[in-house]
Amino acid sequence: MIKFMTKRKVPLWLAITILLIVFILGFSFLAGIINNTLQEFTNAIPQYKIQLSSRIQVILELAHRWHIPLTLSQEEIMSKFDPSSIMNLVSKLLMGLSGALSNIFVIFLVVIFMLLEMPVAKYKLALALSPDDDLSNEKEYINQVLEGVIGYLGVKTFVSLLTGGLV
Repeated sequence: MIKFMTKRKVPLWLAITILLIVFILGFSFLAGIINNTLQEFTNAIPQYKIQLSSRIQVILELAHRWHIPLTLSQEEIMSKFDPSSIMNLVSKLLMGLSGALSNIFVIFLVVIFMLLEMPVAKYKLALALSPDDDLSNEKEYINQVLEGVIGYLGVKTFVSLLTGGLV
């Protein structure tokens, strides 16, 4: 995306800023979806408990009708399905998600610094690897290597986003 914008005469700093804004908006959108889903789930827990209670009652009636001996009452069965255990599971999931988001943030910072270093990296590498003043061949070779790395990072980012979206 950076290369696409810089080819169209967008300054590098503006292209990186636009990319950052797109990433931040994307993460904000995902955080909003997750927050909304968790709110709906939390609000629906009492309804799930009522539905579970009615289904347990039906099962107990069927067991009584078919003379299946059950020693558990409906209250004992319902006590096994405590909403606090569900909320405990949700909190563990959120802790895992927060760990993943912190790792994504670190990767995001690394990518920002790589993008800022991109225009001068080929010249620095050419100077470091060249023993003489003739840098034309080295510049071209380093340019190809850097374009390959940038292409690889682009494909890797796309595949990671696609995988994350599907999971």
